[in-house]
Amino acid sequence: MRRRDLPLLLVLSAASCASMDRCVSTPKAAIRDRVVSAWGYETNPVESDIRMGLCGFRPARTTKASIVGSPEVRLEEAGDHGTGQITAKVTLSTDDAPVCSGTLRFGYQYRPSRPRSPSYWEISDVARADDPPAIVKTIEKHANATKIGEAIRAFADESLLLPDGRVGTALAFDVTEPGPYTVRFDKKATADDPYVLAAYQKGRILHEGDGTGALGFFVFEAGKAILLASSPKVDPTDARVIRYEKR
Repeated sequence: MRRRDLPLLLVLSAASCASMDRCVSTPKAAIRDRVVSAWGYETNPVESDIRMGLCGFRPARTTKASIVGSPEVRLEEAGDHGTGQITAKVTLSTDDAPVCSGTLRFGYQYRPSRPRSPSYWEISDVARADDPPAIVKTIEKHANATKIGEAIRAFADESLLLPDGRVGTALAFDVTEPGPYTVRFDKKATADDPYVLAAYQKGRILHEGDGTGALGFFVFEAGKAILLASSPKVDPTDARVIRYEKR
């Protein structure tokens, strides 16, 4: 399993380079490439965090986007490791063409070449740096109060329609025991279009997973929290917040 601190690598084929040095990119190019690739497919925590950070919710894997203009990148240190920020805007490939935008912070680390492995810039710790998008306030407003383990009817109407056209149900609950939580549904979704989750606590958009590479849950502190689930259509089912148990 991939760790969050060992995210997707920006790797260029050595066969396409006259020398190994030419395979080396820059941290600015690396984060720009991740913003682009996050909308072609979502296969790791870095890309999930980019989608969540820019949109304020997690668009489905099938939702594509077009980059608007050229993302602006600012590095806060000079050298082979450090942190930076990227300001980007994307237009989602849905009927209303909604726009997701914002500033994300990130970490970067240069990894030198090794036998059979070209050098690369590793990108990690992606999170939103500015205020959450307006959709987060809408999600909070429509959240249904529930308790851990208590069933609630999900996706019964379009009272919470997300910008990507999916039907959302937000579950607000109190976390008394910090740790990993997820949502269990009585009706299984299809493999091609599964339920999509996002999480919020104390005004923050939470990372998915716990840094070990495992996804499908969120780690909460004690206090009030919200889990957002989305479905491609109105298709009622019972849903409940449960503590996540690793298999």
